[in-house]
Amino acid sequence: MAIEAIAFRIIVKPVPVQDKKLLFGNEKVPVKKMKGRWVTESGVDVSHLVDEKEEQGAAVRGTIVSIGEDAWKAYKTKSEFAGLKVGDEVFYARYAGKFIKETDESEELLVLNDEDIVCKVRKDT
Repeated sequence: MAIEAIAFRIIVKPVPVQDKKLLFGNEKVPVKKMKGRWVTESGVDVSHLVDEKEEQGAAVRGTIVSIGEDAWKAYKTKSEFAGLKVGDEVFYARYAGKFIKETDESEELLVLNDEDIVCKVRKDT
């Protein structure tokens, strides 16, 4: 079974969120995002200490897995999107889309609307 984008949707494989270091007094403590919460290595939930503005305004990186046939057709000019193809790395709006899984063992994918793609990551050669 394969998952394919339809209409104006795009399927993206999210890049895992990077670890962070939060400042506690004079010490930076590493934290990881687990199940939507920021926790320390010892398991203490410190989500309330993460800057909400930083979290809300951020974009997330992912790799395009599938592009629907109607993606970006609503826009008058497609020039800025014409170069996007399966395998490209992009940034998308942090709270956009719906997570899906083919099976319990498969990795999570994210179904986005075409408008949720913020920019393409260009690999300079």
